[in-house]
Amino acid sequence: MFALITDAANGTLLNLAQIILGLLISLIFLMALRKPAKNTNSSLPAGMLFIALFSLLGSLLPLGIYGLIPIVAVLFLQGIRVSSIIPLIVSSSLFNMLVPYTEVGFIWRNSIPRIIFALTAGILAGVLTRLLKGENAALFRENTLKRLTPANLKKQKLFSFITEYTNVLGPYLLLGVIADSIFRRYFFMDILRFMNTSSIFPVVGTTLLSHNATTNQFFSLAMITVTSLMDLLKWTAFCSILRFKGILRYLAYLIFLCIIMTALIFI
Repeated sequence: MFALITDAANGTLLNLAQIILGLLISLIFLMALRKPAKNTNSSLPAGMLFIALFSLLGSLLPLGIYGLIPIVAVLFLQGIRVSSIIPLIVSSSLFNMLVPYTEVGFIWRNSIPRIIFALTAGILAGVLTRLLKGENAALFRENTLKRLTPANLKKQKLFSFITEYTNVLGPYLLLGVIADSIFRRYFFMDILRFMNTSSIFPVVGTTLLSHNATTNQFFSLAMITVTSLMDLLKWTAFCSILRFKGILRYLAYLIFLCIIMTALIFI
């Protein structure tokens, strides 16, 4: 129990620090986007450029999903199109600059395919959002993002703004770190044991081994996608800023990526 409490406390402090860093970075975007940018990336060339840039930004920032929320709020309310914001979230979910310091066994020279995968997945998500008319699908909780933007922040209102942020994101963050800590400490190993003893998964494992899948880069990328699917902390953050249809679309996209990576193993 003490270990669980320690995990939850460490997770909470880490994400609070990310939120603060995200707030500071969001102020930079706020100053850079003084006027609404609704038409700056409406043309196809400009839209593709924004999609690529924000996908790259998602992987370069040392922020998890909670740290990205202040930036997403500012970008959304300043008129940056949804097809540009989605790549930021997707690429960061698959790789960001926190990964080298938080994932045990991370090696830069072995992670180039993962970085390329994150950037490509982000760009593809933006393109699909644009092609499938996701711009007008109301994927985000606009009222929540308005509460989280520092657009009208003044020094004398700093404390009240932090309090508002805590009120909006605090319950989701606490639920996320507790649920994720419980899952990883008590259920994750049970899932692995079930997979090991089930009559189905050994057949899958034998098939993968026969294709040398465990040494295949696509297998590694599929596992990264599966890990992202099992990140409960991330899903609570999505619940705070995305509508149900937005969560379903993100889930479907991750499953789509996992299926594609798995299929490429056997080619």
